[in-house]
Amino acid sequence: INAEYMGNILTSHVVTSINYQHSKYITVRTQNGDEFQTNHVICTVPLGVLQKGTIQFEPPLSKWKRRSIFRLGCASTIKMGLRFNQSFWPNKQFFGKVGETHNIFGDGTHIEFINFKSFTKSNVLVVEMEGDFAYELSFMPTQNRTAIVMKALRKMFPEAENIEPQDVLTANYLTSPYLRCGFSFWPPFSSADDNEAIKLPIQNRIFFAGEHTSANYYGNLHGAWDEGYQAGMNVVKSLDSSNIVWKIIWKNVINVWKYLFGSYNNKKSHKPEWCPAPCQ
Repeated sequence: INAEYMGNILTSHVVTSINYQHSKYITVRTQNGDEFQTNHVICTVPLGVLQKGTIQFEPPLSKWKRRSIFRLGCASTIKMGLRFNQSFWPNKQFFGKVGETHNIFGDGTHIEFINFKSFTKSNVLVVEMEGDFAYELSFMPTQNRTAIVMKALRKMFPEAENIEPQDVLTANYLTSPYLRCGFSFWPPFSSADDNEAIKLPIQNRIFFAGEHTSANYYGNLHGAWDEGYQAGMNVVKSLDSSNIVWKIIWKNVINVWKYLFGSYNNKKSHKPEWCPAPCQ
């Protein structure tokens, strides 16, 4: 990447294409017309974005990688945060309501609650719905979604009959262009092989990471964290060959230093602060 961008995190830069046709660099283009050239790319967009195809790969991804991308399931999920003036629920970290209807796979109108008062002093409930129920809620106005959740709460806790939330926030995974779904899962005919196939790098230059590339912890935050760490380490490993060149260069720099200024001892005060690992 150009020196002016090194070490910076750029926001509001929606990637639209990743072109790796050139053997010496990769070109990344964004929605606002910016273009970056780099040696390596770590693609951590969620599975839903890969399935939607909003990022164009040039050349296109291989058939086997695309097959695995679409073979994994992408769960419909919606979360809501409700803040109240008072708490009316039990002092438990988790509780929920089993839906009146559900199918043979357990999918139904289930509602899960996380009591944020277990972690903070706030009277906040985080509500999560998944599956077909979440899909329906995703396209409802916030007012309608809130009414459905409050109806369930009042049925569980009659003392909440006249209580209304003061604030409501919604994380709509399905309709967000940067998410498109909540998390990945294994539907019939999919397996860990699909997670591994998505993770396989392209030409050892484009690496993929996210919860959907984890065969052991797919669908979980720690799976995404672990996969991102591994992708970063794989980039470092791919640079080993070029590091050899830098070590040779630094060895020559040290020899010139010694020739011009004489040998220096290992005291910290005599070692240049900018001296990298080969100087150690």
